[in-house]
Amino acid sequence: MGARTGSPSTSPRRQRRGEVKAELAGVPGAGRVDTGLRLPATATGEPSRGSIDVQLDVLDLTENSWKASVTGGRLPSDAAEILLSAQAAEDLDLSIGSTLTLRHPVRVSSSEVSMVDSTVTVVGLHSSPMRSAAYMDVASAELFGMSGLANRATVLPASGADPGALRERLFALEGVVSVQPIDALVASMRDVISQFTDILAIVALFALALAMLVAYNSATISQDERTREVATMLAFGLPARRVMASAMIESGMIGLLGTVIGVAGGLGALSWLVYVLFPDTMPDFGLDPALSVGTLALAVCLGVLAVALAPLLTWRRLTRMNLPGTLRVVE
Repeated sequence: MGARTGSPSTSPRRQRRGEVKAELAGVPGAGRVDTGLRLPATATGEPSRGSIDVQLDVLDLTENSWKASVTGGRLPSDAAEILLSAQAAEDLDLSIGSTLTLRHPVRVSSSEVSMVDSTVTVVGLHSSPMRSAAYMDVASAELFGMSGLANRATVLPASGADPGALRERLFALEGVVSVQPIDALVASMRDVISQFTDILAIVALFALALAMLVAYNSATISQDERTREVATMLAFGLPARRVMASAMIESGMIGLLGTVIGVAGGLGALSWLVYVLFPDTMPDFGLDPALSVGTLALAVCLGVLAVALAPLLTWRRLTRMNLPGTLRVVE
């Protein structure tokens, strides 16, 4: 487990990377310590595409225990090089090798910071769905006037150490403003998604019940409309199980057709949500629609098996059918 801390902003002496690292490494239960900078910035690409706010992490990307997953290009290794999310590059109409204008803070003195514009080069893209996540190498720290400084750290617990106790000790240090597990954001997103999936599971159960009722109603109506036909087959010696199998196959084919139409419609609705609605309501998340095997299997169970098994509910009526009365011709 990793913990992230904010170093005190009121004491430049204690912002020195070496001092911060030594102090955190001395905490009981602390293992490896990696320091860096986390700064707010605004990235501007093509003028017509506007700008986006980014959370810029300046790290030693060659030695850091954690590295961003690069999907294109490479990690920054020199000053004025940046690693963007694929979503941010798309929104700003940038590609690997493009330059962008980065508006960022510059430390003028121990108590003064100003905002300036710098030109940096996009050397790679990472796979995080968070559009705002951006990374630069520690060699770029001089660009911000903060060479040798740190305002955040990643602390890995020593072997056998209690992560909870380590968080408490870190938070008790003077100037530490926050301590959280390194996967806190991912865990919170997972919890939110889990809540949505739980709601969808309840909806799926209602859909299953509704599908069973509709299928049963359809099978009952079909049997009523074909009563003489079914009675004729039974009268000529066709076993009831063969008649039932025929009805189940017919219902299953109808269910399969409905499932195909439903899955296609669901994918269309999902694509509309991801590509049309989400960019306006959740612009900082880059999402891609996907259909999992589990979802497809659930759709088959709801749409095909439930409908195919529905005629079984009419088995009692089929086996107790009054053949002479049903086949009697009234003139």
